[in-house]
Amino acid sequence: YDKRSDTVRVAQGQLIAGFRYQIASASLPKVDQLQAVVAAPPKEQEPFLEAPPIPARLQPVLADLKRANNWDTFVALRQKVLTSVVANGAGIPKPVPPSRVEQLLLGDDKQGSPYEATAAIALLSRWAGIPSRIGFGFQADPKAKDPSGAFTIRPKDAISYPEVYFDGFGWLPVTGLPEKAKANSSNSNSTKNKDVKPSDDFGVSLVLPEQTPPESRLAQTLLAILLTVAGIALVLYIGYLIAPAIRKAIIKSRRRSRARELGPRARIALAYAEFRDADTDLGYGFEADTPLAHLSRFAEDAEHKELAWLVTRALWGDLRDDVTPAMASHAEELSRALRMRLNNAHPATLRFLAIFSRASLKSPYAPELVAWLAEKPQKEGKRGLVTAPVPS
Repeated sequence: YDKRSDTVRVAQGQLIAGFRYQIASASLPKVDQLQAVVAAPPKEQEPFLEAPPIPARLQPVLADLKRANNWDTFVALRQKVLTSVVANGAGIPKPVPPSRVEQLLLGDDKQGSPYEATAAIALLSRWAGIPSRIGFGFQADPKAKDPSGAFTIRPKDAISYPEVYFDGFGWLPVTGLPEKAKANSSNSNSTKNKDVKPSDDFGVSLVLPEQTPPESRLAQTLLAILLTVAGIALVLYIGYLIAPAIRKAIIKSRRRSRARELGPRARIALAYAEFRDADTDLGYGFEADTPLAHLSRFAEDAEHKELAWLVTRALWGDLRDDVTPAMASHAEELSRALRMRLNNAHPATLRFLAIFSRASLKSPYAPELVAWLAEKPQKEGKRGLVTAPVPS
């Protein structure tokens, strides 16, 4: 039981369908009992008496509403608000400063939402020395009672109402709506409460035809054309950016297939060429360096040195006639490890740019290798890169 809001709440979780509970409480006090309350509110209720200063124009109004006891004073000021305000709009909570209360009671346009009327009653009550606050709950339509005596509560039945505190009885909710509402000129019957009467003001919807020149479609057409052209240009630009990565992947796949057909020496040559092309995309474009000369461009590394010597001996040195598939596999693994380590040594932005770089496409390492891999096996000996026939 929440003593702050005087409501029953679930300690944890959510209510399940069909949940029922009963509340045992005292009945509402009678009017003569409330009129007999003369004790000042307890200290813990003082926060509900806090209010901004009363506007000068409202001071005589509040003085006229003062009665012999707090209950009669509350009834008088509540009736003043409900008879003065013309209900208009949904009861959505919003700030209601003293100036708005003054406008609702003394202004020319006294239209306000049900929530504003409730807030005005609560503020007037505090000015009159009666602890008050705004409550929120549901008020079912009496006609919606089923044969068992139960009511069905729906979101449309939600209302806000003032709550006032009387010593000995606690917080008492007092529901009610303004007596008048703004007349509705629509054909739909939006008034749910039949006790609310239309205001004396009425409105008539008057529709006057007005001849206007036809709207020009030129601007919209040009905008549509520009957006289409911009979209196509964006797609083409994105395609231009990612084309190198796709092209390099296709070329790499074709060359590896061709190298496997030509044999171990071709696989070793291609493995080293892929390492040097990766160098070029990362900014180390020294295509004139031989494998051994390229060692000086980096710090001493055992794997780099082993790959350079293996390529040199297999393509131009003492191993050119004795290259085995195992040597080719070892060279491919060395090339892959070196490319991975070199890639990880650079920031992510540079690695990303290297994927879409065109440098290795414009200046590939050993162009004769590219031509050699494209030729038939029997013509490979005509190229300077590999002078000996590939072993079968």
